[in-house]
Amino acid sequence: MIVAHVQFPVNVTDKNDFINKMAATTAKYEGLKGLVRKYYMLNESGDRASGLYLWESRADAEAWYNDDWQNYMREAWGEAAQIDYFDCLIVVDNELVKTTVTEAA
Repeated sequence: MIVAHVQFPVNVTDKNDFINKMAATTAKYEGLKGLVRKYYMLNESGDRASGLYLWESRADAEAWYNDDWQNYMREAWGEAAQIDYFDCLIVVDNELVKTTVTEAA
């Protein structure tokens, strides 16, 4: 599995308005091929937002973060999003009471 940490600049003056704006985007992630989970995050100062995505594979992630997606982010937020990828080795899920360990290739 792969974790993608996506960051982009924002200027949040009303947190509830920002939450509503982000909530309006959730439908496009529901059932998205390869996406296991997505977290919407905002830093304390309200000037940087992040998405933390758990993907089944890097290929699935890269298929989503294509040129059209980057252009959308640039138009929406004024600059391209920064994406950092991490190999997700172990997941502890307390809701499912399950731990998943990735096997070495």
